[in-house]
Amino acid sequence: MNIFEPHSLKQNQAIVSDKRILLLATGTQWGKTRVGAIRMKMKTHQFTSKNDNFLITAPSYKTMHQSTLPAFLEFMDGYGDYDKKFDVFRLNTGGNVYCRTETDPDSIVGITNIRHVWSDEAGKYRLYFWENIQARADFCGAGIDLTTSPYSMNWVAKELIFPTQKGARKDVEYITAASWDSKYHSLFDPERRALKQATMDPRRFNMIFGGEFGQMAGLVYDNFEENLHVIEPFQLPTGTKFYGGIDWGYTDPFVISVRALTPTGHQFKVSEFYKTGLTVNEMIVAAKQKMTIFNIEKFYADPSRPEYIESFNRERIPTIKADNSIRMGIDAHYELIQSGKYKIFAKTSPHTIDEYASYHYPEEKDLSPDQDTKEVLPVDAGNHCIAEDSLIHTKRGLVKIQDVVVGDLVMTRYGFNKVLLTHKIGIEEVIKVNKAECTKDHLILSVSNGYIRADSLIEGDLICQPKELFLKVLSIVATLSLNTQVFVITLLELLKVSLNTYTGLFGLTKTDKSQRDIKYITKTETHSIMIFLIWSAFFQVSIFLNTLRRGIAKTKKKLEVILPLREKKPNYGINQKMERSGILSILKLVQQSASILFLDVVMFALNNINTALLRLDFVAEPVGVDTQDIQKKRVYDLTVQSAHEFLANGVMVHNCMDTERYLTMALKSKTIEKRGPIIPNEGMSDRIKQDHNERIKYLKKIKKHNGSEVW
Repeated sequence: MNIFEPHSLKQNQAIVSDKRILLLATGTQWGKTRVGAIRMKMKTHQFTSKNDNFLITAPSYKTMHQSTLPAFLEFMDGYGDYDKKFDVFRLNTGGNVYCRTETDPDSIVGITNIRHVWSDEAGKYRLYFWENIQARADFCGAGIDLTTSPYSMNWVAKELIFPTQKGARKDVEYITAASWDSKYHSLFDPERRALKQATMDPRRFNMIFGGEFGQMAGLVYDNFEENLHVIEPFQLPTGTKFYGGIDWGYTDPFVISVRALTPTGHQFKVSEFYKTGLTVNEMIVAAKQKMTIFNIEKFYADPSRPEYIESFNRERIPTIKADNSIRMGIDAHYELIQSGKYKIFAKTSPHTIDEYASYHYPEEKDLSPDQDTKEVLPVDAGNHCIAEDSLIHTKRGLVKIQDVVVGDLVMTRYGFNKVLLTHKIGIEEVIKVNKAECTKDHLILSVSNGYIRADSLIEGDLICQPKELFLKVLSIVATLSLNTQVFVITLLELLKVSLNTYTGLFGLTKTDKSQRDIKYITKTETHSIMIFLIWSAFFQVSIFLNTLRRGIAKTKKKLEVILPLREKKPNYGINQKMERSGILSILKLVQQSASILFLDVVMFALNNINTALLRLDFVAEPVGVDTQDIQKKRVYDLTVQSAHEFLANGVMVHNCMDTERYLTMALKSKTIEKRGPIIPNEGMSDRIKQDHNERIKYLKKIKKHNGSEVW
């Protein structure tokens, strides 16, 4: 039996706490994870029904499987079995302890009858994940243990620490401790502690080892101050226009940001939408709701999904591709905050405010000697990386990723697209997904479910890994589509004299403008849409072929057990003379031989059919992910125009986006007419109130027992 003895009064206080929420924020290596594991074990002894469930969460696969889960399993030896395939510890009493990470923040939705939650390293969670955890716990009134080191002044401080310190939250036990409060920690020695403190930034030392919350070092928007930039809503002036920014997502959140642009050039963020797991139709519903409330003129969207943009425009939601220049976008948004012309209306955008507190650059220790902190991308934007020496499919052939230069054309599902930026990130842990080596949180294109994190792929998933023959066919079609463009543009020139008006998607326009619009759409869209349709068609073929292959596999499995299951039963028939003479034995032998021959023929046919199907499948390969084979390598990334995806060692990979950058870059170019004093917009306060009520309805809905629908 594993006997645990607390090393201090504070550790004992945490273990015996009876508050509904325990927040244990300590320096590193103090023992907070062991406290969380012990308390979870205590709760499994308290609730012993076979219907009782428990939940353990962590910010990442790495944290869960290298820190959180091992601590829990250490104390649960003999009390159940861990099912690695489903990440569930099955208790001997019949209950289940579900292990989930923020990799998919909606993965905990649907887990019912939760009696206790332990959230390890909770300071790294986004507000969205914390909202989902609360919704799961509220149904049965489950307790929540949060064990974490201080990372930033995010929701942990604003929702729990500050209200508790003011006496407003009686349900929270907030315990903080320094690393050296444990006699087992190296900094328990005062001399070592003094030496470490002398070599570190005081704020960072106090957070890592002192257990004190403070502003994260290396923040991207370190000029954002909540008490200065978050204001109470007020009536905006007449002439104010509203614009939306869109970041597509499925595993990552689908995000809508709504920003108001006043005639004087001031910008106010007035609303946001933040939800994972949405289909494109559900995204359209969310966008239409924002349009109805704010009369949004235009949406600027992540350019990586032109088919989504097309769907939005078909539904009369005016949506265009946003400028995805990450470095320029960050600088532009930083300047906007610095100018004092950007504010956020209070209680309208909690997720945005939370991200400002944690969006940061890599630590200096993670950079190579020739890198400067501000020359690399922030962690959230740049940690989806590809290993050095990975081969990128460019128009000039296969090129190592470190040798790809700005201006190179790389293969995407929309044809060859231009590389806008190259990024040298540093040293990171990578895993192997078929032929590609990437960070575990990198997004890999699956055939039927879109982009999925590398460490979330499972056996049976088909990922996009086109064969050389398919790429050759694609090149031929790409040439034909370019010729089509030339033909259409030439035809437009011939019709220019006679064409006086043109009815476009959004009404009548003048001839010259119409000509320019058609040429622009033809040049930028015809080629990419045709290529994308080819990829999509082959994806559908891949799904069909995979279904056939699975059917064949099941059939083969059944056939393989038919003969062994046939037992030789004694014959007690009426003709025992035939039995004795051996005639019946000969007949049985012939029957069995025929069965074997038939089985061999069928198996031979199935194997050949399966081989033929594999040859027919030009774009998909069954996934093979080895999360145990983790190596540290120098990693790189590319920013690709429009598509923001590329083939790395033959596997299609993708990166994430940012709505605030989209809006800032879009609104920066708009001409602002200087007007007189602000004239109140009478309906504005009602709009904010309406949107706030919609958000409250949404939060209530996700707290329901089966609350996974979209409002």
